[in-house]
Amino acid sequence: MTADAETPLALDLDFQPEQMSLSMPDYRLNLENAAGQGTFTLPHQLAGSFAGNIFGQQASIAVTSDAQQINFAVRGALSPDDIYTLAGLSDLGVLSGKSQFSADLSIDMRGGISAFAVDTDLLGMAVNLPGELGKTKIYCRPAALICNFWTVIRVCNGATRILRAGCIWMTECCEGLSA
Repeated sequence: MTADAETPLALDLDFQPEQMSLSMPDYRLNLENAAGQGTFTLPHQLAGSFAGNIFGQQASIAVTSDAQQINFAVRGALSPDDIYTLAGLSDLGVLSGKSQFSADLSIDMRGGISAFAVDTDLLGMAVNLPGELGKTKIYCRPAALICNFWTVIRVCNGATRILRAGCIWMTECCEGLSA
């Protein structure tokens, strides 16, 4: 067997995980007991459908990709503790219950803008705030969190890559909380 440095590395993989777990502590995310079927080819072509537990609740994950990006579509449920943990906040005592969510993560593989969006109707979750900001568990309140991520390259005594993000939180009654 001889190696040819001019031949690009090739990999075609079909996989069926059972009880797979993935922990990403820096993102405060744990996927547990994942199962499903997927494919992977170099350089970053990933596709498949998986089911597992996120936030201790059953969730589905669909993965697609093309030459530009990898896309993750996640559907599941979350509690106030999950929201506070993801936001890095203490329990503020204003949320109770549980609600369904859908989240889409698109990772640009060529250094462009990556995006993350979470949508929920907050049905099943109470918001204990005054006036139009509050709601009971039995009412829907469409809400979305949309974030875009990009890399800014700063040259100062060498090149440094800095990740920048812009996020906005929107509900049917108000908009704001952008960073």
